[in-house]
Amino acid sequence: MLVGSVVLLAAVAAAAPNPKIREGRKLLEDLELEKAARTLAAAEATPGNDRAQVLELLELQGIVFGTMNKEPKARDAFRALLTLNPEFKLSGDHPPRVRTPFYEAKDWVAENAPLQLEPGATTGPKVTSLNVLVKKDTLRLVKKARFVLTEGPEPLSREVPIEAGAAKAPLEAAKVVWRVELLGKHDEVLLELGPFTHEGTDKAPAPVATTPPKPVETAVVTVEPKTTAPTTGSWLRPAGYAAAGAGVVAIGVGVAFGLLSNGSRARVTGAATNEAGLVTGISQRDAAAAEAQARSQATIANVMFGLGGTLVVAGAVLFFVGAPASPAQVSIGFSPTGVAVSGVFP
Repeated sequence: MLVGSVVLLAAVAAAAPNPKIREGRKLLEDLELEKAARTLAAAEATPGNDRAQVLELLELQGIVFGTMNKEPKARDAFRALLTLNPEFKLSGDHPPRVRTPFYEAKDWVAENAPLQLEPGATTGPKVTSLNVLVKKDTLRLVKKARFVLTEGPEPLSREVPIEAGAAKAPLEAAKVVWRVELLGKHDEVLLELGPFTHEGTDKAPAPVATTPPKPVETAVVTVEPKTTAPTTGSWLRPAGYAAAGAGVVAIGVGVAFGLLSNGSRARVTGAATNEAGLVTGISQRDAAAAEAQARSQATIANVMFGLGGTLVVAGAVLFFVGAPASPAQVSIGFSPTGVAVSGVFP
């Protein structure tokens, strides 16, 4: 399939198991944290870890450093982990010194965006190169790209350094099926995508149809607009119904937010206390958040009550004003405490 002077190197075999990772996890479970940190560093320096091993290593390093109260190192490990796998969720029961740097790293990755990869190929009569563009590598984790051709008697691969955020592997082929892996400083696999298929344009042209197209018949339809005499006030009553209905919905929303506000405040007022009278059922941070949420929900409830009442009154006024032309008596009275509407239905 391949032509010319480009020779692709033999494929790298799948990464072998890294016993240092298993050993580091066991040391963490035994709370031998210093030994665990050294063992995981040795596992990280082992060349050729696959993507699953890289992610497991970063997770264990974040937990170990967090448990040792080394927050900056824990945060760095979690940042790298979430940059490579933004969907990762921390499992297990971990203390705040582990969870705090994890969620700080999650916020940082959400702000800076995870690692992104754009694969492609240069094509003409033949496929002349495979390309990859690396984006959002804020931590500068990616060092090389490994292009792997999967079509043929055995896989062939070529590693190309990343320069200015891109890598390119020249070749010449009529068709290629390939995938790409991004590698770190120890040739570990950080990200992989594929397979992709690209073909050159040097092939027999498709047959051209010689049957002339069937003419399309067109028809002209003239529609004469229908005129109707305007009816005075015909829209007022439907508008009154709509306003009143919207007012009832707004009042219902106000009731819902009022209940939510009471529930949020009850989390604080109903929290468990110890024998000394100190609150133990909720943290200070969660209490402040619940109180702020209760105030916000109460404000929304009050606004919706006022809006709903106004809409109901407006709907009633429109209903009476939009009555058909017939003897009718409608009166509207205002007082410091409300609005009174009275009349005779036509």
